[in-house]
Amino acid sequence: MKPEDKDHLKEFIKSNREAFDSELPSKKVWNGIANSMELSEKSFSTHWLWKAAAIFFFLTSGYLYVQNLEKEVDTNKIAEVTNDEDFVATEKYYVSLISEKRNQVFDYKNKDIEVEGMYEVDIEQLDAMYQVLKAQYEENPAIKLQEAMTLNLLVRIDILNQQLSEIEGAKKQKEQVPELGV
Repeated sequence: MKPEDKDHLKEFIKSNREAFDSELPSKKVWNGIANSMELSEKSFSTHWLWKAAAIFFFLTSGYLYVQNLEKEVDTNKIAEVTNDEDFVATEKYYVSLISEKRNQVFDYKNKDIEVEGMYEVDIEQLDAMYQVLKAQYEENPAIKLQEAMTLNLLVRIDILNQQLSEIEGAKKQKEQVPELGV
């Protein structure tokens, strides 16, 4: 189409605009449009199908997510129980070791070997701290508390070992000095 033809068409439409606007479609046309709209409204809409599929998807996803969380919680509980069992075994071992070393110190005291009292004060303070840690651990079990409790037990064992070492040294000194006979 040439530009001249376009201009001619525009002029024709402008000049006959009233004739175009005055014409209305017949009632038959409007009835056909109305009937086609009623058919589309009566027919099954795919929008409802998509909505139902989306709801089903979200419900299924939510259910699977919750199931997965429950499995993770169960796994964490199993890990905590295993960790607690290991800690209880470790605690029992160290407590029995401390008890054994305390009995050795007590035996030396009964044999009239001089033992410094400062070790007992340190052991009592550590024991008090241990009881506080244990109370906190019972309220809220945590690995850091387990580590602190284990360290406390190890420090007590070390103090008892130092005390026993000094007692052994005092015992050897006593044996080296001959008793003076009267």
